[in-house]
Amino acid sequence: MKITAPGLATHLARKAEPLMLIRGDDPLLCEEAAAVARAAVLAGSGESRRTTVDQHFDWKAFYAEMHAPSLFSPRTLHELRFHGGRVGAVGGEILEQLCEAPAPHALLLVIAIGLERSVFESAWARAFEHHGLVVGVDRPEGRALHAWIRARMEARGLKPDAMAVERLAYCLEGNFLALAQEIDKLVVLRGDGGVTEEDLDDLLTDGSRFSVYAWVDACAAGTLAPALRILARLRDEGTEPILILWAVVREIRGLLQMATEREKGVALDRILAEKKVWSRRRPVVSLALKRLSAGALMTLLQQAARVDRIAKGRAEGAVWPELERLALRFCS
Repeated sequence: MKITAPGLATHLARKAEPLMLIRGDDPLLCEEAAAVARAAVLAGSGESRRTTVDQHFDWKAFYAEMHAPSLFSPRTLHELRFHGGRVGAVGGEILEQLCEAPAPHALLLVIAIGLERSVFESAWARAFEHHGLVVGVDRPEGRALHAWIRARMEARGLKPDAMAVERLAYCLEGNFLALAQEIDKLVVLRGDGGVTEEDLDDLLTDGSRFSVYAWVDACAAGTLAPALRILARLRDEGTEPILILWAVVREIRGLLQMATEREKGVALDRILAEKKVWSRRRPVVSLALKRLSAGALMTLLQQAARVDRIAKGRAEGAVWPELERLALRFCS
């Protein structure tokens, strides 16, 4: 059977599952789904053994361990974690056998993070679907991401306004571990209660992450003096250039997609709505699209790629002067 992560707790409350496969790309979301599964199947009793599979993993020893009764518990949950890569022929065969003929008194939970999609078309994955439960863990996007942030904040006693949620979604989209950490910081620093966009700058201890996006906005708006001032502060604070590059490359790619649509004759308001550009950023994005063509943005992307190679030691040059040159061209 296949389900998605939001329905896991409800499903397990109705039916115990001795065989489960949790698959997804985000480590935090997968681990939180695994915590739900673990709590449900063990229900406060039983033993849990966790193993991360690597190239030296002994599958035959694991198969024997699955069939060996525990001296301390009537049932044991065996957790196998995969982080990228493939399962391999031997591993796939043993997992399929464990699905076809489950070990008595043993539960199996496989947590597959970042595996190629083709892996889940194999016989062992189909065996999990036929004999057990396959849980798909998807990254929420767009308004679903906003709902995820709001729900997580409210579960911790915070009451964010719409702009605070949008700011977090914009700054940390795609990095759920960072999102969870920033929300936890807010709880520690503020306790419960309301949270506004302004509170984020005042309360979050890692202000550099948000200064990075202030720099990106200054570049997009074409305001060179503020952009250079913010960049100098980021350098003085010891901000990693890779973090700055990640943010600016994401911005340039998004602008390039929108500029390409605009050059096809699509109205700007429609583009902003379809790309779900949040209200506070629409003036900045509009300024960038009126100033920069798709060709200019492609050149910017190529320049950013060169700065990235310098930051990683793959090309000669000094990264901070190159970031200044990137800002100069972005603002022109």
